[in-house]
Amino acid sequence: MMNLHYLYMISCFISILIIFLNTPFHINLTLIFQTIIISLILGLTINYFWFSLLFFLIFIGGLMILFLYVTSMLSNKINLISMFSLNNLFIILTIFIMFYWFYPKINWMNHFFSINFDNTFSSLLSSNSKTFFLNKIFNKYSFYMTFMLMNYLLLTMIICIKIINFYQGPIRIKF
Repeated sequence: MMNLHYLYMISCFISILIIFLNTPFHINLTLIFQTIIISLILGLTINYFWFSLLFFLIFIGGLMILFLYVTSMLSNKINLISMFSLNNLFIILTIFIMFYWFYPKINWMNHFFSINFDNTFSSLLSSNSKTFFLNKIFNKYSFYMTFMLMNYLLLTMIICIKIINFYQGPIRIKF
C-alpha cells in the first residue's frame, strides 16, 4: 500500500509540473508520464492490469493525435523553461520531499487515502469471476456496436495509409 502513496504523490507532482510548462512537447511528455503513473495506480488498485493497459493504449493514442495536430499548427521554435519556473518547481519539489521525510511522524496521507480498495474490489476479483471483466466488453447486447467500431477503426486506418501512399509522403505540406 505504501507504493500507492508514492505513486499518488508523484501524480500530484506531475500535475503541478504541467502548470509551469509552455511548449506542447514538454506538456505532452509530462502527460505521457502522468498516464503511465495513473495506469500503474489503476493496475495496483484493482490487481488486474488489463484495464490499465487498455486505458494506457487509448489515452496514448489520443495524445498522439492531439500532439500531431498541435505541432502542425505551431512553429518549430525551441522554448526553454525560464529560471522563475525552475525556482518555483524546486520549491514545490522540496515541499513534497519534506512531506515524505516527515511521513511516519505526521501520517497525513491516511486522511486523504482512507479508502480500502482491497475490500471494495474483492467481490469482483473472486476466483469464479475472473472473466467478469472480459464479459462486459463483448456481451451479446454490445457485440454488434463493438464489432462495427472495430471495423470503422480498421477502415479509417486503411484509408489513412492509402492517402499517405498516394502522394508518397506525409499528409502535412512542407513550406
